[in-house]
Parts: sequence; structure tokens; C-alpha cells
Amino acid sequence: MSAIVRKSVTDLTRRKARTFFTVLTLALAVASVGIFAVPGLMLSIDPGAAPGAQALLSDRNNDSGKGFDAGAGATARVIAADGMDRSLQISGVGRKLTGGQDDPSNDWITFYATPQTVATLSGAPGYTSLAFRLRDESRPAAERTIAAIRERLRETTAFTAFDDMPVVNEPGSYPGKEDF
Repeated sequence: MSAIVRKSVTDLTRRKARTFFTVLTLALAVASVGIFAVPGLMLSIDPGAAPGAQALLSDRNNDSGKGFDAGAGATARVIAADGMDRSLQISGVGRKLTGGQDDPSNDWITFYATPQTVATLSGAPGYTSLAFRLRDESRPAAERTIAAIRERLRETTAFTAFDDMPVVNEPGSYPGKEDF
């Protein structure tokens, strides 16, 4: 063992309180990275459980002002991409921690589901929509971004029919704008 390692071990064992608080501080620093990075991806479920195959989690804001008041155990009728009605069980009620669905001006019902359930409903695996936040919200910047995204998607995927692209909202008119 080198002299510097021996000295470090001696210092750590000699000052136990200082060592404890140093380790605690480092642990809190590492944990805080996760605390601040992950909430945008997390859901809080109350009551019920996370959705499994062919099930949905209803957003807690669906009942306030949107007329969809159904909780765990209820059934939701969803129209799939092929036009067929599908009845899916609601496994619980949740809310996205970033509050993006708290915007009272939106008029859609929000559900959360597994990627497999979404693929079954949409008829294709993967994502059916993409949303981007722009630092420069001017129309020319948005048009350049859309052109770059379209080109990148054509280069990296076999899919070529981009329905409803682009949709450019005016600055400040997007849902969840209070999150920015």
C-alpha cells in the first residue's frame, strides 16, 4: 500500500464524523442529479397501478373540466388507427410530475400506456408523433428545424409519409407553456 493511501485511510478512520458528513454530502449530490433529471419522465400513480399490456393509466386532470371521470377498474373506449373501437381497462389514475397536462386550455383526454399497447393501437411500432421545443421560436428558425428533422428522419428510417408535418404553434401558444 502506498504512503498516500495509508495516510488517507488513517485520516478517514481518525475523523469519523467528518468522514460521515463528507460521504453524506457526496451521496446527496449524486442523488440530486437523479431528483432533478428524472421527474419529467416520471408518473405518480394514485390510486391504482401502472398499466400493463392492453391497459391504460388515466391522467388525473381528465375528470376536471374534460368530462372523463373514470378510475381504476373502469373501461375506456379508444378508437385505434385502423378505425376500430377498442375497450381497454384503466389500471389507475396518475399525473405527470412536470404538470404538462395541467393546462386547462387543452381539450384532449390524456392516457399513459406501455409502448406495446401504443403499437397495437397505432398499428405500427415506434412513435406516432414528435414534439420539439425551440430556443429560437421565430418562424424562420422553426422552418429550418423542421427541414432538418424531416431530412434526418428520411436518412435514418424507411418511413417516408410524415402526416401532419409540420405543425408550428405560435410562440407561447403550446400546451404546458408554464413549464418553460
